Amino acid sequence: MYFVARTGTGGWSPGYNLILKKYNHNQHKKSMGGTAIPTVKLMKKRILKPRSQASEYKGDKLMVSISIGHRMNKRLQAAIDRMAKTTERELTRLFERDVYAGSYGMDDENIGSQARMLFGRLWNQFEKMFAAIAYPVTKEMAVAVERNSAVTLAGSITKATEGLFSLSADAMMTAELKEVIAASVAKNVALIKRVPAEYLSQIETAAYQAITTGRGLADLKPALAKQGVKVKNWAHNVSMDQTRKVYADITAHRMESIGLDEYDWLHSGGSSKPRTYHQHVLNGRRFKLSDPPVIQMAKGKTPEVRGKPGDLVNCRCVMRPIVSFKRST
Repeated sequence: MYFVARTGTGGWSPGYNLILKKYNHNQHKKSMGGTAIPTVKLMKKRILKPRSQASEYKGDKLMVSISIGHRMNKRLQAAIDRMAKTTERELTRLFERDVYAGSYGMDDENIGSQARMLFGRLWNQFEKMFAAIAYPVTKEMAVAVERNSAVTLAGSITKATEGLFSLSADAMMTAELKEVIAASVAKNVALIKRVPAEYLSQIETAAYQAITTGRGLADLKPALAKQGVKVKNWAHNVSMDQTRKVYADITAHRMESIGLDEYDWLHSGGSSKPRTYHQHVLNGRRFKLSDPPVIQMAKGKTPEVRGKPGDLVNCRCVMRPIVSFKRST
């Protein structure tokens, strides 16, 4: 509740705290002299009852904002669209020119030679294009994830402990964490640079097959459409999966740096094909970052894999941090 009083007025009832509130001199004018008068806010005192301190606190589950992955994916999709449209346009011109040539005798050898030169240009063009955007796209994602990690971890701990513990997002940036981020950026730059190979290698093979069979664009256009969808799906999965992985790596490092080792494994339940082992064995159990559990069982010659939530490809599992401490004696 708000009260208005002239400066110097006292005698507030016991049991209240007086808190000044910012005011604007152009506002709060009364008819008495037309002078501005300060506004104050009265709040009842909170009588804090002593309570026993818990031995541990469970934070909120730690999840990256999906909007970060969507932004990364949007930029990759735009570049892939440009690559696919250019490739289809140039190949259409090549095959239509061959048909139109007619009596000029552009046989399999001639069109094959033209195709090799065309793909040489396309490879060069798109390798340069994706190399140019790889670092900016990845850096933007990593910066956003780092900020999101700081905010969500700090919020998780503060909320769980009801303010008993609070973390400064700025204070959680260390030299070691910068190395973790740099390694994540380098890994994702390499993945983005793979996009032309994921697309053009299959299209090039399809083009030569279309030349060999003599069916030309009748065989090639369906291949172009199919491969375009496939690569766009791949880029989407990479964007979302790598965003989760960078978040998990940064957040785990932050937890260790402030002394948080334990966490509960939480299965997301959002996948159409969940990992049965994660869903029924790991879900809900407590683990330590310093002693990672088996996240993938050994199979044949493939050894078992240990790690944390989000480490495996397209794993959407998350951590719920545990704040625990021992009472001093």
